[in-house]
Amino acid sequence: MRFLCLHGLGCNADIFEAQTAQIREQLGDSHTFDFPEGEYDIPAPKEITAIYPPPYLSWHPPHTLDTHIAQGLLDIRTYIADNGPYDACLGFSQGAVMLALLLLEDSAAAISAANSSSSNGSTNGSTNGNGTSNGSTPPQGSATPYTPLFTLAIFLSGSLYPLATPLLSAGARISIPTTHVWGGKRDYVTTNGAGEALRDACTAEGRVVVEHGEGHVVPRGEGGVRAVVGGVERGVRRAIYKS
Repeated sequence: MRFLCLHGLGCNADIFEAQTAQIREQLGDSHTFDFPEGEYDIPAPKEITAIYPPPYLSWHPPHTLDTHIAQGLLDIRTYIADNGPYDACLGFSQGAVMLALLLLEDSAAAISAANSSSSNGSTNGSTNGNGTSNGSTPPQGSATPYTPLFTLAIFLSGSLYPLATPLLSAGARISIPTTHVWGGKRDYVTTNGAGEALRDACTAEGRVVVEHGEGHVVPRGEGGVRAVVGGVERGVRRAIYKS
């Protein structure tokens, strides 16, 4: 599989490559990984600056205003259009949040298009503006083949921005196989329920959840790496074999 990999807040492509090196090595040579990086400079936490050199980047302009997040999502969509397609995606923290929003946006757009088609008697599906289908929930009653952005999503310490709330209220869900990796009691997405919120935005039959106990980090310990690799491999099997 070809993975699109989005780093966390205050990191960059090189940092995320280093953070995931052990995981990718154990996954083997049957997968490839593309590491773009955000365009917006942001202060990084000391645990990052003490180890890694700059730049320290974000996927959207500072502050979580909806307009800023929307710009970040557009930047990622442009990158996918220029460098895709991808089979799967992998994101840590902010990167996982942005990937989840992309999939939920497309799901909501597909639902809206299906409702519009139903009301006007059309069978046209949802398109992304260039004639190809996008999203993660097939429009019901549509005769148009539906192709999601990815066939698998791996969320490392992922959560949801408030921007997801109206999308979920509209019925949007992530229906591709997903693997949710949490860091146990030291990971705030576990303790504040944010990880569960993202999990619940995904269809139950396609979900895998694993915990590694190292906190809000990409795990580096032997047990944590093994847990993540196992979760990714289960997700890959579900994506390929639908089981």
